Amino acid sequence: FTENKVTGTEKKTGQGGAIFNSGTLNVKGGEFTGNNASKWAGAIYNGDGGSLVINGATFTENSSKESGGAVVSGTAAVKTEISNTLFSKNFAADIGALGLFSGATLTNVKFENNSATSAASGMDGAGAIFLGAVSKTVMDNVEFTKNTSELRGGAISTRSGDVANNKDARLDILN
Repeated sequence: FTENKVTGTEKKTGQGGAIFNSGTLNVKGGEFTGNNASKWAGAIYNGDGGSLVINGATFTENSSKESGGAVVSGTAAVKTEISNTLFSKNFAADIGALGLFSGATLTNVKFENNSATSAASGMDGAGAIFLGAVSKTVMDNVEFTKNTSELRGGAISTRSGDVANNKDARLDILN
């Protein structure tokens, strides 16, 4: 998937530059390069009821004007599993590579040179990964190298306490 774009600006549009998923999506291998979303998820948006499994893919130079340079899994997504995957040089105003609002399992994933470029009020930051207020995420053998954020969390950021209550959020780093 190369240089695909979604341009919507109204509510519930502009999500998933290459793919918008609200069913079951299994990605085995493949490259997502230079895709763009006007709002969320430069490459893949996993929406309400969506189940997303990615294994052995590469996400490079994807972007979004708002949040999630490469992939966003929304609050009502059912499942997100990512393994043996590289996120490199993805960027967005907020959340450089991966936004996890409902949680996920990440295994053998690398994040390199991703960036969140805005320090505006109300943004979450996160050069590589953002975890939402109800996100329950497990990471095993996940590497972070040279990711940057203008606001908070060069590698990982959680929802700021002034934006939402994080009492249900959980992050387990196994290796």
